[in-house]
Amino acid sequence: MNKKVIYQRYYFPNGLRWTLLVLLVPMATYFIFLSWYVASFICLMLVLTLWTTKYITSIDTINKIINDKFLIVGIPTGKTLQFHRLECLQVSRENKKYKAASRSREYWVNYTEFTLSLKYDESKLLTLFTMNDSDQFKYQVEKFAKELSLDVQ
Repeated sequence: MNKKVIYQRYYFPNGLRWTLLVLLVPMATYFIFLSWYVASFICLMLVLTLWTTKYITSIDTINKIINDKFLIVGIPTGKTLQFHRLECLQVSRENKKYKAASRSREYWVNYTEFTLSLKYDESKLLTLFTMNDSDQFKYQVEKFAKELSLDVQ
């Protein structure tokens, strides 16, 4: 169990990142031709921010440190936690719904949200990630449980 486990995920979804890249880079190029350098710089900084913002959670079992970081353009923000003992991985499932409306009707959309938390030092919890896709969630839980040699509750 002497290892470092790292989980990282981009904050913005791929569809948004690619769409704004395709829209904003040509717009920034056009602004350069118009000599609107500030507008071009703002567009490029927005693209850079979208493509580099991510969550990184690392669990170092050798030094007994958890780094829960949020990176924006490579600048880390977040917290570093010390732990004495990792207890288990805790799975929670929550059924959610919201009202969706179109021109002609309204209806309720139901979905399930899965959350994986790390329980450490008897009562402390750190949320690792939340997903809607049960297959992807199951894969990630099994990967974490295997890498950390922890039970899943």
